[in-house]
Amino acid sequence: MVLPNILDLGSAEVANRVALPVTADMEAGYGNTAQEVSETVRLTIAAGAIGINFEDGFDHAAGTLLERAAAIQRIAAARAVAMESNIPFVINARTDFYFNLDAPEQEKLREAAERANAYLEAGADCAFVIGVSTAEEIGILVCEIDGPLNVITSTDGLDINGLASLGVKIISLAGSLACSVLCHLRGALAELRDHDTLGFLDHNVPHGELNRLYGN
Repeated sequence: MVLPNILDLGSAEVANRVALPVTADMEAGYGNTAQEVSETVRLTIAAGAIGINFEDGFDHAAGTLLERAAAIQRIAAARAVAMESNIPFVINARTDFYFNLDAPEQEKLREAAERANAYLEAGADCAFVIGVSTAEEIGILVCEIDGPLNVITSTDGLDINGLASLGVKIISLAGSLACSVLCHLRGALAELRDHDTLGFLDHNVPHGELNRLYGN
């Protein structure tokens, strides 16, 4: 299998241009074996990232997950590479078990917690349970998982303070910011089509400000 050149994916450029630490979303590790995953982690560290998101789902369309043992082996391999690098490299281990549409809710909760704890024991620093949808389930996961819990926004109507009050330590926006931008674009196009007006321009960011933000 040909591993991706992380340097060509822009991670190095991002890491070199911002003052904050950069983490990279490495999906399921871009490899079929723990050895290939190790090489992905090496390339990620070489690109300047100080952490990765690492998931156990490898076919989202089919809802297919790695066997737990295989996922554990990959995280252990990633941790071994991180230890060799001598930097405080953060592994955020994500389980996609909630995407298993055929599983009962109680099974999702149990399996997600068990996988999260297994991944933490294998060397992950925090557990990302994506797809959990209610405050009750999040509260249970906080209690059951022996480490920091990461969830995604737009969960059961909770805002950041609400999620924090449940004990969540990391909150991911995922694609929500991009969706918000596209929602504005859709509204602007609908206004042009249906009303021939330009009201959407009232909310534009001035070009000068954009240039300053992009460093031009």
